[in-house]
Amino acid sequence: MRAAARAGEFLRRKRSVSGLLSSCAKRWESSGSASSAGGAERLQSHNLLPNGQGVGCGRVSHFGVSPFERFSMRSCSGVARVLTADMDSTLEAGPGDLGDGITASMNSTESNLDVEKKNVDCVDRGTGRIAAEHVQNNPASESPDVSSASGREKIELAQEAEGMRELVEGADIEDVNSAKRLKVEAAFAVLPHAARAWDHWNKLGAPKLMVAPMVDQSELPFRMLCRKYGATAAYSPMLHSRLFAQDAKYRLKEFSTCPEDRPLFIQFCANNPDTLLEAAKLVQDDCDYVDINFGCPQRIAKRGNYGAFLMDDLPLVRSLVEKLSSGLTTPVSCKIRMFPKLEDTLAYARMIEEAGCSLLAVHGRTRDQKDGKSIRADWGVIKAVKSALRIPVVANGNIRWLEDVDECIRATGVDGVMSAESLLENPALFAGYRMKPLDSSAAEPDDHDKKYSLNEPTLVLEYLDFCDKYPVPARMIRAHVHRMLGPWFRQYPHLREELNKQFSITTEWLKGLVHRLLAEHEASEILRQTGALDQVRENGVAQPIIIDALSDSSALQTANAVVS
Repeated sequence: MRAAARAGEFLRRKRSVSGLLSSCAKRWESSGSASSAGGAERLQSHNLLPNGQGVGCGRVSHFGVSPFERFSMRSCSGVARVLTADMDSTLEAGPGDLGDGITASMNSTESNLDVEKKNVDCVDRGTGRIAAEHVQNNPASESPDVSSASGREKIELAQEAEGMRELVEGADIEDVNSAKRLKVEAAFAVLPHAARAWDHWNKLGAPKLMVAPMVDQSELPFRMLCRKYGATAAYSPMLHSRLFAQDAKYRLKEFSTCPEDRPLFIQFCANNPDTLLEAAKLVQDDCDYVDINFGCPQRIAKRGNYGAFLMDDLPLVRSLVEKLSSGLTTPVSCKIRMFPKLEDTLAYARMIEEAGCSLLAVHGRTRDQKDGKSIRADWGVIKAVKSALRIPVVANGNIRWLEDVDECIRATGVDGVMSAESLLENPALFAGYRMKPLDSSAAEPDDHDKKYSLNEPTLVLEYLDFCDKYPVPARMIRAHVHRMLGPWFRQYPHLREELNKQFSITTEWLKGLVHRLLAEHEASEILRQTGALDQVRENGVAQPIIIDALSDSSALQTANAVVS
């Protein structure tokens, strides 16, 4: 009787997962994704799929495939291999060995998943309940509504969660080693969480061009300027969780948003889970993700024990993510840097995913690699992290031009990219613009090329208009003006000194400075074209020969402004 009961339980689980694989196969066929004929034949040989129906169990090309399809292919492929790896030996086993055969099949997950060795360490037994809760809250309809893609996705995700739950619960027999079961339980429990993460990401439009979080410099006016020029999502500046939770003046001064400022990530630094949750609850309705900063490498982060310096305290990292993900209605994202060793980085990323993170941004440099201009980000590490996780992954590093975006996505398989330093110098980067060189000795770009049709002063004037609409502290405005006009100030240093000496600045004063900068540059270009610029600079006064060379009154007025 006992052996018969075990055999019946095994066949019940086989039928339930058969339905799961069939639904996933239908989705792959309808989407046109590549499939593995060999894998389909193997499943059909064990009666896991109807005759003639195929499902891809091998590696497939992920380029051009939707994020959900990549997730579905990875997870379903692993389950298929678990079920087929030892099916024959399990069915032929005697009553006393049936449980051991099931254990061997389930344990083969670690070596057969499409990702790199899904080792799961330090797993809480309670995580296995997630799949059951997902099924109870999202039951699959017997007559699914296939009128919309989102409806089909939800039904198939519910079917997948149900199959995972039954597979795990069905293994709960006395012959199964509990440690091995915990590993399988943890690997399957993350699937419903990943499904919810992808659902949220897709509802936002799967944004792939992001403004990175920057202290004092990714504030609302700058975010809106970047959005005007192609950014599809943006991070707030890093906010201090304790100050944000306790000081209303800090909140009012350091953070602002508007209805057009979406999708939005609001980032906090923290080292206390309760304080972080208190701060995050104040803004969770105003954003699409609450982000935890695990990537800041600056000395202030070391003194405050936050950012990348929490890499030395992984239990605290896990508790921060778990506290936030369990206490908020808004998904949690995290931004990390890599460890010197790849295996440490992968274990770190998996731990954060298991703790409840719904999106992970990876900076491809270590904590000690602070100079982004001299040290290239390691896209190979980012690619490995993307392959190891089931949630959306965003890359950070080496994005100088729009062409780098496509190259990064192609090289790493990530779902989006972010830029920081390059956007500070060129907020129109994501629209494909490049700034025309000021150095007359440099190769002249094609004046008719759209990507050179903008210059930095024009962008500064647009930024100042946004500052009039969305006021922010003057220190933020001053920093942006210096950064965007850096090449111009090197050529006209007296205007930079004038800005430095101005204690109190307004947007109107700054606009006047920018207009004077443009006028001086225009006059310099006119004089350079006449070959008289060196004479003007040497004598300091306009010579008759120069004035005679200027043909129209506006040019004459501008040139006189330069030498007066």
